[in-house]
Amino acid sequence: MIAFISIPITDLIIISGLLVLFLIIHFNYSDIKLVNRIKLSDLTEEEATDICNYIIEILSQDYRVINPKFVITNYKQDDIDVIKYSNGRTLAFFSGKNNQISLQLKVLIEEGCTLCDMIDCIAHEFQHYLDRLSFETSDQWLSAYKKNINYYEFKANKFASKKLKRLTKNLLLDGLKQI
Repeated sequence: MIAFISIPITDLIIISGLLVLFLIIHFNYSDIKLVNRIKLSDLTEEEATDICNYIIEILSQDYRVINPKFVITNYKQDDIDVIKYSNGRTLAFFSGKNNQISLQLKVLIEEGCTLCDMIDCIAHEFQHYLDRLSFETSDQWLSAYKKNINYYEFKANKFASKKLKRLTKNLLLDGLKQI
């Protein structure tokens, strides 16, 4: 025997309306959407540095490692000896010799990247830093990286995409605490 639940049509309309309202609010006010309302071009270099160092600090604490160095750079593309992406520009890179993550802020802005893209870049490069720590020397890491570029890039992309939502949420919550 099948039992049916009887719900008055007005209750069904109210429940449906609340569900639609919830989905609209959730879609428009998700952590990532809120963070991306901040335009990179509106940030000073100091503010961008502070955000990147904050992200690095969170990840370093998570993995119980010393923070890698961080710097915003403005190299010409030909001056950087790193993997070139499909658009031929480098947004960020990691140097194993001095354990430094570098961000090309002007390039990010010129490419129309979002604040979440910047956070994603930092997390991506942080994974390279973690990989570097598993080798005795930077030369050993660089050799392994060059032999398995696709593996290390895939690993870093996967790491960054997994961390992005939590990092943006932390950034929002800690930013609100300072207000």
